[in-house]
Amino acid sequence: MFKGAAAAMSAVAVWFGEHSQFGWLHLPADNTARAGVVLCPALGMESAWSHRAFRLMAETLEADGFAVLRFDHPGSGHSAGGLQENWPEDVLRSGFSSALAFLRATGVESVAAVGFRLGATVAATALATQEAAGPEPGGPEVEALVLWDPCLSGRAFLREQKAIRILALGPYSPGEPGTAAGDREASVSGYCYPSPAREDIENMDLMTIESISASRLLVLAKPGLSDRARASLEGRLGGDWTTAAGTENLLFNLETPDETMTEITRWLAAALPMDRKEVSVPPHHDQLLVNSPGHPAVVETPVRIGPLELFGFVVAPVAGDTEVQPTVVFLNTSFEPCIGPGRLWVTLSRKLAASGRRTIRVDLSGLGDSPARPGQPRFVNYQPEAIEDAVEVVRWVAREDPTNFVLVGSCSGGYNSLEAARLLGGGEVCAVNPVLDGPPPSTARPSSTQHRGLSSPRRRWLEWMKRRGFRRIRAYLPELVWHVLHLTRLQRSPAHGLRAIAAGGTRVFLLCGPADAQNFDWRGGWITRELERTGLLRFVTVPHLDHGLLTSGPQQVAGQAIFEYLMSPDRASGVAEAGQPGALLTSLG
Repeated sequence: MFKGAAAAMSAVAVWFGEHSQFGWLHLPADNTARAGVVLCPALGMESAWSHRAFRLMAETLEADGFAVLRFDHPGSGHSAGGLQENWPEDVLRSGFSSALAFLRATGVESVAAVGFRLGATVAATALATQEAAGPEPGGPEVEALVLWDPCLSGRAFLREQKAIRILALGPYSPGEPGTAAGDREASVSGYCYPSPAREDIENMDLMTIESISASRLLVLAKPGLSDRARASLEGRLGGDWTTAAGTENLLFNLETPDETMTEITRWLAAALPMDRKEVSVPPHHDQLLVNSPGHPAVVETPVRIGPLELFGFVVAPVAGDTEVQPTVVFLNTSFEPCIGPGRLWVTLSRKLAASGRRTIRVDLSGLGDSPARPGQPRFVNYQPEAIEDAVEVVRWVAREDPTNFVLVGSCSGGYNSLEAARLLGGGEVCAVNPVLDGPPPSTARPSSTQHRGLSSPRRRWLEWMKRRGFRRIRAYLPELVWHVLHLTRLQRSPAHGLRAIAAGGTRVFLLCGPADAQNFDWRGGWITRELERTGLLRFVTVPHLDHGLLTSGPQQVAGQAIFEYLMSPDRASGVAEAGQPGALLTSLG
């Protein structure tokens, strides 16, 4: 069912509610709907991982005659504010209530809600709170509620996220930024939840709920839920109970759980009325005004770019001339929408705009909320079409001079930025941990491999060493050995492609964690040193920075480094002296 969902976007981008939340409102084409469905997302990395599942579910429900609202929690995604900024009490449940009220304003008579992970906990506790107080007319009471793999409590959610961070990256390292006792409790999987945000999350607990103001309830419990917890919840809440098949693959392998999503949509179709009512888009804000204390206001506007109508956000100062400075373009990281790792692109784009720079965050084709090109698979990383998309976006934002641009990306986004700059010539690239060892074989489709010119092919002997556990030996081969392998073309250095970019006059700011820096430093140090002497490359290593930017402290250090570089008036002049760190390197310690 979900693999065949519509690739084009018919939804309307909206900001709504007192917290200026961003959302997508899906209305059927004939402007009539059986009922409304609010999709309440998870938080943090789980929200990014499940974004495509929620988009596919919204498209399917829309096709079945439902009005659907999927939204970002306050201070997350594209919504206003930040997870660390002025966290109001009970803001997550308040945001869910605002989403229900906004969807009711379309004209639907019946409303249902689907919550995933912590989003399910938010929805259940919000409705339980209203039940205890006595739901008022028009309040957050729903006809049907689906709790998809709910977290038993906010405290359990934070413990799980912290455990995932440690399992993926190991224990906190001595000297790692953000590892003070309080920060360790707040930093999980690339996101930071300090007090009072952590207190708000911890106050939510399903085990304290006696009833929920929903006429019908479906709970899809994870297979690992204890019999005691399930019996306690089922006895108090009632409803229909089943197992959330495939949720682990959604969160860790990014595989859409079609069976579970089909079960949810069928259950909603049976639980909600058949009669259709006329619906319309309620009054909303089509721009977001961002006011930060001590900084000029900026305005964020959703845009559609080019014939394919790639989706993005232009962020610019409310007043001031930004035409002199090149527009900064932020690309997707991996499969995620254009929020960046840990929402870093959202924070950076607004911060740069408040400092006078025009920026744009954009979803590449087949990712986030952009449509796919004809014949292109959706939600696949390292697609060659991404390079065409990046070129198209630059030509759209820099119509007068297509060499006047800055491309910013991490991992696959860094690779796509470098490839696009090679084709365009000129401009600048800020690439964080780019992988230039060749894209995964599954994405190297012959139809458009001509766009790839930087990545070196993966050699079987290197892959054999990696599989055999010789990773350490491979990593510590002397630079001279790598130089010989490079000259004989047995294995090109990942830094080799940087020469092609430099030949086009593109300036590159290369930002890497220690592990990723080895690829460029040990396997191509002679190339990076040569390019640094020309002033076309700045190569910075950030201590403790992991490849996916899942460590919050180093992630923020990397973000500050990008900001300082882009705001530096003398960045075009290169390093001050060969081999000597400039002010930026010194500031990173």
